Amino acid sequence: MYIFTIHATKKSAKWLKKYNIDRQALGAALSLLVAEVYPTVKVQCRLLTIQLVPNSDESQYFFRTDKIYIGETVCEENSYEKQQHIIFDHFLHEFRHWMQSRIYKIGVRDIQYTGEDVENNTNAYYRSKLEIDARQFVRHYLKKFIKYYENFKKN
Repeated sequence: MYIFTIHATKKSAKWLKKYNIDRQALGAALSLLVAEVYPTVKVQCRLLTIQLVPNSDESQYFFRTDKIYIGETVCEENSYEKQQHIIFDHFLHEFRHWMQSRIYKIGVRDIQYTGEDVENNTNAYYRSKLEIDARQFVRHYLKKFIKYYENFKKN
């Protein structure tokens, strides 16, 4: 079982607070979701850091790290509920890459696209098995994750 604690850099913590996102609830919801998706008897405590990417609507994860980058402008111009939904969508997508790297032990060599492919959203990037898997993960688990989060969130 994985138990997650969510840390945020100083600026990122302010940004999460702006959108009323409770990091404890985020960690608890993530722990519960992973227990369902990847059940294991071994208990592992993991610290994940959220880092804001200023003036960007792109989020990212670098394999072999415990840091998830979220674009600062991913949720502007939306209702409060939609803003949280978009943040969670980006967070879960990048978290799936963390799972690919840290749990499933997929290596950097298995990435079949370049940074340029990402910037230009080429087919090499969009159709890569890792990206397809991350998008499917979000489609399958986002609603459940939000439900878990809402149950853990302090009022």
